[in-house]
Amino acid sequence: MKDEIISYRQMCDAENVQTLQRGMNYRLNPNYTVILMSQRRNAPYTDSILPDGLTIEYEGHDTPKTSSKINPKAVNQPRITKSGKLTQNGLFAAAVDDYKADKRNPEIVRAYEKIFPGVWSEKGFFRLIDYNYINIKNRKVFRFFLEETEVDFNINGLSENKLRQRTRIIPSQVKKIVWERDKGSCVICGATDELHFDHDLPYSKGGTSITPNNVRILCARHNFSSSYFILCDGHCPVVPLLFQSQYYGGGYCCSPMAQPSGRRGFGIAGHLAFGGKKKVRVKALIILLSTPKRETKK
Repeated sequence: MKDEIISYRQMCDAENVQTLQRGMNYRLNPNYTVILMSQRRNAPYTDSILPDGLTIEYEGHDTPKTSSKINPKAVNQPRITKSGKLTQNGLFAAAVDDYKADKRNPEIVRAYEKIFPGVWSEKGFFRLIDYNYINIKNRKVFRFFLEETEVDFNINGLSENKLRQRTRIIPSQVKKIVWERDKGSCVICGATDELHFDHDLPYSKGGTSITPNNVRILCARHNFSSSYFILCDGHCPVVPLLFQSQYYGGGYCCSPMAQPSGRRGFGIAGHLAFGGKKKVRVKALIILLSTPKRETKK
């Protein structure tokens, strides 16, 4: 889950591998590629988030250090190995070339970022859309560009969801400040498990990702529950809220048309309405939480 705070072991388990040592892992999963990134001062590569808040610029990887005589930082980043096979750089570049030639859809990439030693954060899913092979300090270096996207998992694998609104990437420096400020625990209950970086005010409501003042740490229980409190202006869409969890029941839009029969236990919608007798305009909406589901005794 995007912005979830996890350990190295949890990250490996999420990808069903024993270890993740390489930063670039083309098709580690049958449905997507995995990258590991870092923006720390001592990071071996220069990765960054572009000003649009939605795009990652990811540096390619150096040639492996096979002897003390070779300085990987002094030679070009390779596209192919000595045997003629594509390196990870080459696989990424080939995916972009085929995408630009309309031979395939963009490669979907799942990104994880190292915040502190032993502390990682999932950055979400991205589309690998471009790259440059440029001269930097007397050698050639790959720069890959990944644009944030939203995805759905289904029986056929993975697909992009272009209807779901994208959210801005929380910069690493902000995450570091928030982690230290909130002492690595949920600001509501103090839990230290299933943590997430959460926007206090969503970007869609005018919130920002570039200041620690609008970012906090919540556990999964409180992060999910905060999704229920939604304020809207104008006409609410007649669709159910896209949220179900093991902790709470679902919620529905304030419009009476969106309330399916027999589902009253899934949430209570209250709203303030202004308008004439026949046409009611919804001015504000608050969806109240239903009680947590009780576990059935075996």
